[in-house]
Amino acid sequence: MNNIAIVIVTFNRENSLIRLLNSLKKANYGEDVVDLIISIDNSGENNVYETSKQYDWPFGEKKIIKHMERQGLKKHVLGVGELTHEYENIIVLEDDIYVSPNFYMYSKEAAIFFKDDKNIAGISLYNFEMNPNLNIPFSNAKNGYDNYFIQFAQSWGQIWSRENWNSFSTWLEFNNIFNYSEGIPPNIMEWSEKSWLKYHIKYCVDNKKYFVYPNCSLSTNFGDVGEHSDLVNPLYQTNLLYEKSKNYNFCSFSSHDAVIYDAYFERVLKDEHISVDVKKLCVDLYGQKKNKENKRYWLTKEKKDYKKIKSYKLALRPHEMNIIEDITGEDIYLYDCNTNEKNIRKANKNYFLYYFKILDRRIANKIQRNIYARLILNKIRKRGK
Repeated sequence: MNNIAIVIVTFNRENSLIRLLNSLKKANYGEDVVDLIISIDNSGENNVYETSKQYDWPFGEKKIIKHMERQGLKKHVLGVGELTHEYENIIVLEDDIYVSPNFYMYSKEAAIFFKDDKNIAGISLYNFEMNPNLNIPFSNAKNGYDNYFIQFAQSWGQIWSRENWNSFSTWLEFNNIFNYSEGIPPNIMEWSEKSWLKYHIKYCVDNKKYFVYPNCSLSTNFGDVGEHSDLVNPLYQTNLLYEKSKNYNFCSFSSHDAVIYDAYFERVLKDEHISVDVKKLCVDLYGQKKNKENKRYWLTKEKKDYKKIKSYKLALRPHEMNIIEDITGEDIYLYDCNTNEKNIRKANKNYFLYYFKILDRRIANKIQRNIYARLILNKIRKRGK
């Protein structure tokens, strides 16, 4: 790895930028010379530029890119990707991100480790604690390593190598109209055309590529009011690693021990994990897939009128471990969809207690209604722009 630079994407959020810059200055860079590039979209105001100009960066060269014409977030982010022609790796941070003191060392070690892995489309600094497709808590299985994989690109702190970006940008030239692909969650299909991220996710799905994710987050998202949100959204604040020094133990994608999730945040199960052929299995524990691909076997929490092969309890975390560890119960069902069979439907009272850790269902239902109301209101406001 010849060089690695930090690139900030900013527009008009001066306070957000100051907060991010303060976190960058607290980080550990060892003896490395690290360039900082601040790319500023044209907002018609000068305060973000003045803040950037006055900021002292003692770890390398500071460069400011001041766009004279309005770019918009999609064009702006895709434009900074071209900095990989100058740097072998770039760490891309939007201005409402905050980083761990160890984010650079993680980035450097991960970029070296995954440099030649063709399965990898990028490296995330952020670790999801919520499934962003449904805003339901998510946690990944731990395997003794410091990373896992999701077929889901990242925008809340990510590393792009020159090869990663060249491959994506070449694909984008021929795929700049967003069409349906199997394997893409329906909520992503509804995202605005202003979104660059949905194209990067589609690229991962269409090309069977994945992002590397850390078990402990190296960035967090403040969800400040901005171009694509009229509401402050703390939903995606995540636990940061506050150590300045750590020796990372990475797992390769091809390792038998690799923990892998698809774009729906469903675990990619192996034949050894379950008693049916996984090639014929729809893993649908979050309930978003609905077995639209008509796989013979369907693993779901929904009560369906198919032959029930086996049922599992919703107890271990993450939820797929109940299947892998064969914890029997009546919360998760494995169906053979080739055979119809009537099943009694009962409400699963364990659901909110398990995912949200709330004992009182009245409170749980009220929280759920408030969350959905805020999300729907935000979606309506976006569509009105």
